[in-house]
Amino acid sequence: MRVLIISTYDLGTQPLIPSRIKSVLTGEGHRVKAVDLAVSALDADDLAQTEVVVFYIPMHTALSLAKELAETIRSERSDIPFCFFGLYAPAAYGAGLLSPKDIAVAGDNFTILSSWLTSLQKNGKEHQISGLHIDLGSPQPTFSLPPDRSDFLPLGNYVHYLEGDTSKIVATLETVAGCSHKCRHCPVPVIYGGRTRPTPREEILADAAQQIAQGASHIHFSDPDFFNRARYSLDIMAELKHLWPHLTFDATIKISHLLKYESLLPELKKYDCKLVIAALEQVNDRTLDYLAKGHTKADAHKAFRLLRQLDIEPRPSLLPFTPWTTGQDLVELLDFVAENDLAANIDPVQWSIRLLIPPGSLLLGKEVEMPPGVLEETKNSLSMSWHSPDPKLDELATKIGRLAEKIADEPTYAAYIAIRKLIFSELEIPFYETGVSPDAASKIPADQRPRLSENWFCCAVPTEDQMDKMSCR
Repeated sequence: MRVLIISTYDLGTQPLIPSRIKSVLTGEGHRVKAVDLAVSALDADDLAQTEVVVFYIPMHTALSLAKELAETIRSERSDIPFCFFGLYAPAAYGAGLLSPKDIAVAGDNFTILSSWLTSLQKNGKEHQISGLHIDLGSPQPTFSLPPDRSDFLPLGNYVHYLEGDTSKIVATLETVAGCSHKCRHCPVPVIYGGRTRPTPREEILADAAQQIAQGASHIHFSDPDFFNRARYSLDIMAELKHLWPHLTFDATIKISHLLKYESLLPELKKYDCKLVIAALEQVNDRTLDYLAKGHTKADAHKAFRLLRQLDIEPRPSLLPFTPWTTGQDLVELLDFVAENDLAANIDPVQWSIRLLIPPGSLLLGKEVEMPPGVLEETKNSLSMSWHSPDPKLDELATKIGRLAEKIADEPTYAAYIAIRKLIFSELEIPFYETGVSPDAASKIPADQRPRLSENWFCCAVPTEDQMDKMSCR
């Protein structure tokens, strides 16, 4: 069949999973084209010639954009079956985006997708596969062909690693699928339930080789947590460094894992890991407990200090707005960031992120005490709506989002000050600044700190520019 794979947003990286899908389906004899609308336009001719569209939806932002495009395509080509593939497949299903012949697949095995295409080819001669499917595949890795990235623009068009005046092309790899944790606000445990599976070593090395041949000299590991299988992932990093000594790295590691595997942190330094993305989220310990983050405010301070002792910069992600957030929580978070010398390490959009509660969210369990009356049932929505007990905070989140989009490309410390002033003004609190704690200061000047050039986020509301790209030319 003629299959069109569409990626709408993948955190600024050249899409990995769509490349895997193309490799698998091409090997099965399908004619496959992949397009990334984050950097390319959708050609009307491609759409006219396709028989099936596969939307890759690994996150809320990607699904929000895919929903817009799917509705447009459906109005013009109602005959095309859709597959919604990725972590947010249950949200696509719950939002009523599927017709009777469509399918939504979560997990990283492609068996159901292949079987669905076969059922479509048989034109109804046997029962057609449809609806929502969770397909995790075999727990043991099996070697497959490296991802087929040939349809995408060269890596130079994607996210770069920046360090002062240094700019490097980035390769994206995944060592382990799934996650061993069950953070209640995250879509990964809804699908994986604490399970993980290593990506075959041969596949990782082959994919690294083809991306390095395109000029990549920095590796971004896209694992939900690089220490889910710490020894396996570090051994992969060591082998990559041995084969290509010039490489540098970054990875996402949970704060609790940074403390649990403190003895392994020097290996990150040894292999030239430059930064670690860590989900700080909040500094209110009660809220962190509701989210099942497994760390406290004190743990975060210790973890960031451990990284900086090794000259590895922490890049925290935030979740400032939840049903439990108070104005004082926001001020405490602002102060923690300043005191730990992190103001220059956080992209402005992070300060606008609101909690998402997609279908099946672990936050809907009885262990979580929601403030009364904050949840709102909304039909055909991508996530359950909620409002703050303090209406002023809902308005503040919207205002920060608008400001964050406006100042996204400004120096991050200046952006932090602008957002701090906005929050203090809206909360009607006299403005003050907070100094850096002596034991928390970075050795690296703010404008020299390592970072990735992508300044938007997986849980953010799409920008106007992103929405404008959801059309055919």
